[in-house]
Amino acid sequence: MYFPFDFTVLLSTLFFSTRHPAHIDQLCTRGIKIDITSPGPDAPWTENASGNVTWTSTAIGPPDITVLVANHDPSVLAAPLAIVAFQNLLAETFTWPKVELAPADGYQVQFADTLNNSKILAESGPFTVLPPN
Repeated sequence: MYFPFDFTVLLSTLFFSTRHPAHIDQLCTRGIKIDITSPGPDAPWTENASGNVTWTSTAIGPPDITVLVANHDPSVLAAPLAIVAFQNLLAETFTWPKVELAPADGYQVQFADTLNNSKILAESGPFTVLPPN
């Protein structure tokens, strides 16, 4: 059977562009939109309790992302903290079983490229970590 294109190139492109983390930047340039809906200004976390992260995305394939928590105040958190190394973007939810962050304002959840955590793909709005009740 004759194909007017290289079928193996097509298959490898489809496989790697939707499943291989190194190609997440390629996916993001193809119109993928990620909106982190929680936590945010109206959805704080509580120290030593579980914390939910929810989002929507227009992803077609299941690329993985790294989930980070950051705070722009280095006296609160010196550098972004990875809470999940490989999270499937299509899941659109994740629960951190025990929030181990100091109570403070100005935290943000960040989604980053799994191979380059400095490449931020999306950020939540700022939120607060409350002290335990």
